[in-house]
Parts: sequence; C-alpha cells; structure tokens
Amino acid sequence: MDPQKILLFAQIGIQIFLIILVVVIIFRDKKKVAPVHTMDELKSLLEETQRLNDEFSRLIQQKSGIITRLIEELDLKMHEAEAVKSGLDDIIGKARMVKTYTKADVLRFSKGGLDPLEISQITEIPVGEIQLMIKLTTQEGS
Repeated sequence: MDPQKILLFAQIGIQIFLIILVVVIIFRDKKKVAPVHTMDELKSLLEETQRLNDEFSRLIQQKSGIITRLIEELDLKMHEAEAVKSGLDDIIGKARMVKTYTKADVLRFSKGGLDPLEISQITEIPVGEIQLMIKLTTQEGS
C-alpha cells in the first residue's frame, strides 16, 4: 500500500479518535458545567492538532514530489545506460568481425616465426586448428 495513503488513514484515525474523545468527555460531564478555560484548552488543542496535520500533509506532498522526480531521473538514466550498452554491444560485434583471420593469415604468422600458441593468442583460433592448418599446408607443399 502507498505510504502516503497509510499516513492519510492514520491522520484520519487520529482525528476521529480526538473527536470521539471530546464527545465522550462532553456527554460524561454533561451534568457538570465545564469551566470556560477547559473548553478553551480543548479548542486550542484541536487547533494545534489541525495545524500539525496541515504541516504533516504539506511535508508528505513535498517528499512525494521529490521521490517522483528521483524516480523519473532514475528511469532516464536507465534508458541512457541501456542505449550506451546497446552501442557498446554493436561496437564489440563489429570489432569481432574485423578480427576474422584466414588460413593465409595463420600461414603468414607461422612463416614469420610465431609458434602455434602465439598465433592462437593473436587470432583467437584454437591451437589444434592452427597446427592442423600448418600441417596440411606443409603436406600440400611436399
């Protein structure tokens, strides 16, 4: 349940309780004549309660507005982050396509003096596959 609604219900409950309390006191002491200052104290108490209630409502609305703005900013930042991630994914995909090595490249590395492990690290082709390419080329040349 929304915290704002919970606080509103609590506020209404407190006001109802205070009204019932005043009514009970009035009916209980109906036969007695209440001094004027007692009624003035109750009136000032109710006025103070109303003032606090208004201040509390204002603060809740203020905090609710702040939270709403923060949520909107977070949503915007999440969309920006998703766009950046998507762009990075595209760049990574393109970079992988650029690093496609052929059999000729592997043979050039081998003739250049690199061993199969070094060629594998550069081309990201498994060592066994590189060894097979070199062996087949050597057999074809014989």
